[in-house]
Amino acid sequence: MELEILKNIQSRLDGIEERLAKIETGCSKMTGHVDFVERAYKAVRSSLNYVIRGSSQLPLLENKTVDDSNESG
Repeated sequence: MELEILKNIQSRLDGIEERLAKIETGCSKMTGHVDFVERAYKAVRSSLNYVIRGSSQLPLLENKTVDDSNESG
């Protein structure tokens, strides 16, 4: 009787270990995906910051250039 109980416990532990191994693999894949998304977000964010800041300053530079050329001519 005790031997059957021990075999049952061992079998269940083996099943738990297999499931944990699958979870670890899944977590590793998810970590890789999260890292990819963070890198992509940083690249897009810095590009958008450049575009937004650049576009807000461009009209001022263009107007100043136009004003300078009108004063000279």
